[in-house]
Amino acid sequence: MKKKSVNFRLPDQESECMSEATAQSSATAVSSTTAPSSTTAPSSTTAPSSTAAPNSRPLEDESSVFMVTSDDSSEKSALKDQTSDASPKEPLYFVEIPKTIQTQEELDQRTSDKLMTLCLLTLTNIISTEFHYAEQLRKLYHCRTYFANKLEVGDCLFNKDELDTLFYRLDDIVLSVELYHMNLSRLLKKWSLDIRLSLAFEDTLNSMPLFHDCADHFKQAEKIILGKGGADVVNDLVREEMPSLDIPFTDLIQFPITMRSRIIYGLKQMAKYIPPDKRDYMEMRLAVQSTMAINGVRQPRGGVIGHPLKSGYAVQVINRKRYLRYLFLFPNNLIITSMTKKGSQ
Repeated sequence: MKKKSVNFRLPDQESECMSEATAQSSATAVSSTTAPSSTTAPSSTTAPSSTAAPNSRPLEDESSVFMVTSDDSSEKSALKDQTSDASPKEPLYFVEIPKTIQTQEELDQRTSDKLMTLCLLTLTNIISTEFHYAEQLRKLYHCRTYFANKLEVGDCLFNKDELDTLFYRLDDIVLSVELYHMNLSRLLKKWSLDIRLSLAFEDTLNSMPLFHDCADHFKQAEKIILGKGGADVVNDLVREEMPSLDIPFTDLIQFPITMRSRIIYGLKQMAKYIPPDKRDYMEMRLAVQSTMAINGVRQPRGGVIGHPLKSGYAVQVINRKRYLRYLFLFPNNLIITSMTKKGSQ
């Protein structure tokens, strides 16, 4: 199909051309009145450049116009090259964009750092909650000192054998818990991405047989409480003698077993977030497996080890909304819905 070419001038060029055309016509008219007709053509060609339009430019050549080619289907436009006196085009510079794709090693390192951050948050949470239980153990230690002094006077609610059963190996329990908290605090103080998490649990895991012994011995303490009339009667009698005690006595004597559950729970939470590339990864995993495999220690629904006496579920009220919670984790602001009494774990 044959293409047709059409020349279009720019608007400013058209105005200049019109001024030049008028100048030429005026010059032609002047020359025609003063010169013969034979000299009209040459004078008309020289007049515009000399007299008529001194500020006008000559007509541009074809290199300064748009060349538009059209056919029956579509129209396309292209700009021709600039004139020879125009400045040359600036060279193109290519900017290299940095690569955003990370290597597998970098991705693994970022994942490891995120997991260690979760370990740090878990450690902080454990420390903030475990000091509460350590305070309860100190109150239990104070109760034993009080009843020991009352026993010397001869006016005590329990005899010597009963006191030994209720406060079974309490000195060792208190020392183990204090050592456990000291190791956690040291781990938090010296925290780094390369720190060994198993160091905080090493001494405590060596003391786990002590906590298991207290758990096995607790069923005898439960018999003593039942022989005195039950938990409500004993709590009222102890509250009369020790008004400053802000927690029921029967709850206090369960705290050695509660601490065992909290230690295993904290160990399990830390082992869940430890990165696989850490050198104590397998040590933490094996420690969890060994503690959970001990007879009497089981893991119910929710990942929480059961409480010896208060084992069940409760409703926690938060902003007038009720949430079903395991009773062991939320001792405050609870509405008891069910209670299961167990002699041992």
